[in-house]
Amino acid sequence: MAIYEVRTPKAVFRIAGTEFELQADGKVSVLSGIVERMGDSVLQIKQGQTFDPATGQLRLLREAERHELAKRFSEMNGVAINSP
Repeated sequence: MAIYEVRTPKAVFRIAGTEFELQADGKVSVLSGIVERMGDSVLQIKQGQTFDPATGQLRLLREAERHELAKRFSEMNGVAINSP
């Protein structure tokens, strides 16, 4: 399995076998797999979680957030998902 690193001004993220969204401000949401945020310590952001560096909060994705992520990923792959 390939492992990739994404560097932002505030952190390094290690990604492997994952569907995730990393925003310019460092917020990361993981639909599947695990993303590791490297810093003073390693923070694992797991499937169904989101991390906001502005608040330092790691939390579960809300159902609507998960659905929106899945929709964006499927659209990138040419597969449509119907909204409820």
